[in-house]
Amino acid sequence: KKIYEYTQYLKFLKLRKVRGFKDSEPINLHLVFTGNPGTGKTTVAKMLGKIYKKLGLLSKGSVHEVSRAELVGQYIGQTAPKVKEIIDKARGGILFIDEAYALTRSNEDSKDYGHEVIETLVKEMSDGKGDIAIVAAGYPKEMGVFLSSNPGLKSRFGVKIEFPDYLPNELSAISGLAAKKNDVVFTKEAQNDLNLQVTEQFRNRDSSFGNARMVYTMVEEAKMNMGLRVMTSNDEPQSLSDDELRNIDYQDVRAIRDKDKKELPNLPIDEELLQDALAELNSLVGLSQVKEQVNELVKLVYFY
Repeated sequence: KKIYEYTQYLKFLKLRKVRGFKDSEPINLHLVFTGNPGTGKTTVAKMLGKIYKKLGLLSKGSVHEVSRAELVGQYIGQTAPKVKEIIDKARGGILFIDEAYALTRSNEDSKDYGHEVIETLVKEMSDGKGDIAIVAAGYPKEMGVFLSSNPGLKSRFGVKIEFPDYLPNELSAISGLAAKKNDVVFTKEAQNDLNLQVTEQFRNRDSSFGNARMVYTMVEEAKMNMGLRVMTSNDEPQSLSDDELRNIDYQDVRAIRDKDKKELPNLPIDEELLQDALAELNSLVGLSQVKEQVNELVKLVYFY
């Protein structure tokens, strides 16, 4: 919806230009994409390049993807020429800067040249040769810090588009697409268990939640588990049917969950060491509430 509205506005600006209206600023193609990994930022950037080309706003519409490592030089005077070279390479299309917030990670470090990258980008967006769109992408919170790191950044990026985490039902739909791409089929029980695992991951998600990437990895893991199962349980793999080589069973999906289970060591209680430690604690002045809570914990461990 956001991309559609934005392209409609760009068409409006183009129409005004054709009709001779004078706008104070040239058409701004630079965007910020915020969202967790696997939410489609790079995919949409590639589509946006094609849209810009179709609208006649970029000559090529290609996407040149870079990160901090490609932009920042190691020595004084190395960064700006490096960035200018990358900008010229991307000209005609989109320069997509993934994890752009990494450019501001060491503001207090005089040997860090990320700020020089930002200054060069701002200069290009202000009075460069044009025929380029710069799209900066990254985590929502960190991108806020990135935009605040230079007074010219916020005004140069025309629109900020937020990519929300996929919902469990959407992630399940993505698993179907991932299965098709891997040429595998989940049995009903296997798909149900995969959906449960996806929902569990969604409930426990944090800022590093993998979204679509996570689902693709889970499907590939299930495929690997299926491969190991059929190869180890059959003396003549050549005799396996197409269905046996394609169908992912419940146990293949279940194995994804089981691999994270860690065995706890069954250590006996060291009574001597425990009594020494408690005696040391009890010899401290005061702390009656702390001592009581520690003693309760000891009783709980005995119980378990």
